Amino acid sequence: MTSYSFRSYAKLNLSLFVGEPVDHFHPIRSIFCQIDLFDECTLKKSSLPSHSVTFLNQDISKKNTCTKVFESMAPYSKTMWDLSIKKHIPLGSGLGGGSSNAAALMRSLNAIEGLNLDPGAMNKMAFSVGSDTPYFLTGGFCDVSGRGDVVHALTNQPPLCFVLLMPRIECSSKSVYECLDTRGKFDDLNSIKSHEMMPIGYNRLAEPAFHLHPDLLLLKQKAGAISSKPVYLSGSGSTLYIVANTTKEQEEIYQQLSGASLPCNVLKCRSIDGTEGRT
Repeated sequence: MTSYSFRSYAKLNLSLFVGEPVDHFHPIRSIFCQIDLFDECTLKKSSLPSHSVTFLNQDISKKNTCTKVFESMAPYSKTMWDLSIKKHIPLGSGLGGGSSNAAALMRSLNAIEGLNLDPGAMNKMAFSVGSDTPYFLTGGFCDVSGRGDVVHALTNQPPLCFVLLMPRIECSSKSVYECLDTRGKFDDLNSIKSHEMMPIGYNRLAEPAFHLHPDLLLLKQKAGAISSKPVYLSGSGSTLYIVANTTKEQEEIYQQLSGASLPCNVLKCRSIDGTEGRT
């Protein structure tokens, strides 16, 4: 039986500003950067009159972003599919794994079945699945705003090298945003200029995430002391990252942190552009 394989890439938030909630949703302004950490996805035609989604190495709810994609595309897709995903992007890590899975599945169904859905229709469906999902239809470096539905690609961005610290801490975005609301500290998104978005590291969600997970803050402090580099949080956590100036420095930081017996996985990665992110 023919199978179709594709990748679903993660992202980092290089900066993240969060406004006061409107109608129970928080508007954001963020620079997203796609990285070469990916989940492995395989589609096969199903012998049953229904779709199935199987995660090979993570316990994920039967109702998930990929089942939502199948539901959203039901008026267009005429084939039943079995989707299996080997996860390398952890849950609750701030790397957008679920949203990336959904966008990669949408693109693949559109291409494999020859649906010829236009970008507007794809974006509308993506946003109905999850707030980060429209970004992953574009990928690469993007300025993302609204509720994640306004995506502007950024061109001519220099490649970046990162060292990731991935603890076994699952940060609930819902809980982090609720903590932010309790603390009442928000950004004035209307006053932010484009050049203020570009410096790496600002994250309005860092303070509530560290408040909810003190071990995450302790890991950040230890990694910073070992590497003598700033350590940043991606999204609502729990992934921490360090930006290296060169691949040589990246390797040095990786070796330092890998040998420090920290309570996390340490990983090297790099930024990718939107073309590579859609393979």
